[in-house]
Amino acid sequence: MSKSRLIAAASGLAFAFAAAPMALLHSQVPTDTAFHPKKPSSNVPVRAELTVDSSFIREANARNVLEVRLGNLAEGKATNAEVKQFAQRMVTDHTRMEQQWSALAASNGLPPVTLEPAQEQDVTRLEKLSGAEFDRAYMATMIRDHQLDAEAFRSRGASAHSAQVRQLAASGLTTIEQHLSMAQQVLSTLGATTGVAVVPQTPQPTATSQPTTTSQNGKVAPQRVKGGSGEVKADKQFIQEVAAGNMMEIRLGQMAQQKATGSDVRRLADRLVTDFTRWQDRWTGMASRNGMPSFQPGMGDLHRQKVERLQKASKAQFDRVYVRTVIENLESMVPYFQKEGRAARSPQVRNLVEEELPTLQQNLAMAKRIGEQVHADKTDPDRDRDLSKKK
Repeated sequence: MSKSRLIAAASGLAFAFAAAPMALLHSQVPTDTAFHPKKPSSNVPVRAELTVDSSFIREANARNVLEVRLGNLAEGKATNAEVKQFAQRMVTDHTRMEQQWSALAASNGLPPVTLEPAQEQDVTRLEKLSGAEFDRAYMATMIRDHQLDAEAFRSRGASAHSAQVRQLAASGLTTIEQHLSMAQQVLSTLGATTGVAVVPQTPQPTATSQPTTTSQNGKVAPQRVKGGSGEVKADKQFIQEVAAGNMMEIRLGQMAQQKATGSDVRRLADRLVTDFTRWQDRWTGMASRNGMPSFQPGMGDLHRQKVERLQKASKAQFDRVYVRTVIENLESMVPYFQKEGRAARSPQVRNLVEEELPTLQQNLAMAKRIGEQVHADKTDPDRDRDLSKKK
């Protein structure tokens, strides 16, 4: 790194980063975003507390490495001045954060961090893009990442055992939220200028293309497409719940990529992380392009409980608990898309629903097949106790 970059990094803000949760529960649009640090337990050695928090430390550090890598990529490939400026800010801020979390990891004897498969996929995907398409895809990725990280720092960071971890998480949450706000503003500007889908992973069906009409002078002019920003805003509740579901599936899948012991379970996790990451880009991008720049999906209590249940699962139970949770989530998502999604007011929303629904059904079938192998239908005492408390 150049001397000037080091100087810039030294003057950057304090921050923090990590992965985050998700799930689709119709009544669970979050209303609680307060940050309530948990007091450290008494008589627990500092080193032991850091060991308990080692998973979160590794994830936070990996996120910083990813953001610096993507920021460097965007500094070279971005064509929009605001995107390039945002990328420079990411490199500066997350370089400093990486130094802080790396020092903490070293004090705990943790090995150097490496990117997860899904993170490497993000890098590869963006490396293949160029021009305005790269600018939009990069900013959409930044929105998704910062939404996930803000949620993680509010929950896992605030409840960490180590006071050092809680302090880094607390100091970084404000900066993460600032990054998210900046990213949404930049993407909103790009969307307002171009009006093109954020991350076009697959060809859009003909039904979504813009129709044309021929005027009296013989010139072909675009015809106004029904279903503008007003109708999209009317579907905000549905969009918010879908985005929350995407967030939790990504979080669950990322945990499974690290902890699952069965190859089929890891393959399921890889597939779901890839699918839901792509979809999250599209849903958040649509919201930003249609007058919802402050759109910030998060999780409700039941979302968090599912994530926490998987976090607490033992090594022997992990695969079964993960697959069972996936089946429950997808069995809720499919009918929700079929009913509420198809009844949405906006054609943009309905188009995304119709494009994603077949893959959701395929993923559900795959999860059920793997569920038979890992006995996902076996009674889960912890889950049953949780449910009994709600009655």
